[in-house]
Amino acid sequence: MEDPSIRHDPAVITAELDRWYAMRERPPAPDPRFVVQDERFHAELSRASGNPALTEALVAVSERIRRVRMYDFLTEDRVGTTIAEHIEIMELVRDGRLDEGYRALHAHVGESMAVVLERAQRAMTQMAMHADRL
Repeated sequence: MEDPSIRHDPAVITAELDRWYAMRERPPAPDPRFVVQDERFHAELSRASGNPALTEALVAVSERIRRVRMYDFLTEDRVGTTIAEHIEIMELVRDGRLDEGYRALHAHVGESMAVVLERAQRAMTQMAMHADRL
């Protein structure tokens, strides 16, 4: 964002946008494995920025936290929201509106984290309530 002459790789952005447009047309059913699609989006966005070290770090972290993040994709509304947010972020980046893209990405990650924390907390509560049955 500090150097407006640097652009994200348009081929990466276009290919990823096409993938998400197709998902918008035919949304997948809620499934914890959707996290892999989400991870790919974030990795491709990072890759498009031209920073391979950052992308490697992101992929490594994503793999480590995958089991927790799976809780985000258990309902149709979360899958649909994720698809819409990914498209919005990529379109903003494609159009060079990086400040807006950054804000949209920040909100997207924050919302996802809040959903995961709430669902994980609910699951742990259920486990604690039924611990005597194990």
